[in-house]
Amino acid sequence: MTDREREIFTLIQKNPMISHEEIAGMLGISRSTVAVHIASIMRQGYIAGKGYVISEKYAVVLGVAIMDVFGFYGGPILSHSKNPDGNVKIASGGAARNIAENLARLGFGVKFLSVVGDDTFGHQLLNDCQKAGMDISGVKVINDLPTATYLCLVDQNGDQVADLTAAQIQAQQTIEFYEERAHLIANAQAIVMTAEAVPGVVRWLHDTFPHIPIYSDVASLTAADSYRSNLPYYHFLKMNLYEAAAITGIDPDLAIAPERFAQNILDRGVKEVLITLGESGAYYQSGSYKLFKAALPLHKVINSSGAGDAFTAGFLYGVLNQQSPEKALDYALAASWLTCQHPASIDPGITISRIQEVLQDSRNSHD
Repeated sequence: MTDREREIFTLIQKNPMISHEEIAGMLGISRSTVAVHIASIMRQGYIAGKGYVISEKYAVVLGVAIMDVFGFYGGPILSHSKNPDGNVKIASGGAARNIAENLARLGFGVKFLSVVGDDTFGHQLLNDCQKAGMDISGVKVINDLPTATYLCLVDQNGDQVADLTAAQIQAQQTIEFYEERAHLIANAQAIVMTAEAVPGVVRWLHDTFPHIPIYSDVASLTAADSYRSNLPYYHFLKMNLYEAAAITGIDPDLAIAPERFAQNILDRGVKEVLITLGESGAYYQSGSYKLFKAALPLHKVINSSGAGDAFTAGFLYGVLNQQSPEKALDYALAASWLTCQHPASIDPGITISRIQEVLQDSRNSHD
């Protein structure tokens, strides 16, 4: 897309029913020139249909799709030793894919952009995504690389003891990869991503689609440098306290109030910050608006590995449906609560109705 085409595309995003004459007047060019540029933009797939822009309501979620391999053990997991009589479960995962599936199961449209290998794990991932109601037309199947795989050991308390990821395939999600799928991104209500993005992708997304907010779940201490150098391009960041400390460079003393981390990140250009506080709850800040919500009481954790992804999806479901940050945070906490009680990274039975039931039960217990 040329600079002039990008100017025209931005005007169309702001007003899908704008006329050729209005565009010509605003940019100081002829109507015939506008028509030529719009024809070019349409051929590239950025716009289509009456009023130029497709009105379908959906979020684009981009990131790696991973096959999760979980090892569960009924007692403390011993290092440098065998741990017999455990259980192994395999399930589709990956932070971005998990967020996408949770969001789709809650009832919001999702177009997932990712890569998988042409292997058993890759085909299972695609099948599971389709069953969850996700649009996978933007997923690329690559012949000569294996599908990304995640191995996790979980102890008797449901906590992750150790994990390992093999995801070399994610390097294929380059700017060129997203340029080929620009028509899927152009009309989204939001761009949702995690920490695995190839360098340069975030800025390209921001510059190419300036009126689509970018939401990101950090979910990685090792990505702190990348986030720190790209903060102005994000509309929203969700992270835990350790990730917040790594991004800001503030000493990660957990006695520090979360608003200090949040304010530091807001001062660098991010519009909304959400910091999870483990069993304590979560803290949200946007401008001068500050909100803390306590976590819902949880008596037993079966598997906490997908709780953060469900939390993010619950919050996104709320804000993308024009709910208040307080209501969205309620959804997030309830989604996380449900997922902690399921052996896989995703509770396949998660729905907005179940989330509302959890919240109602919580209110009743406090009456």
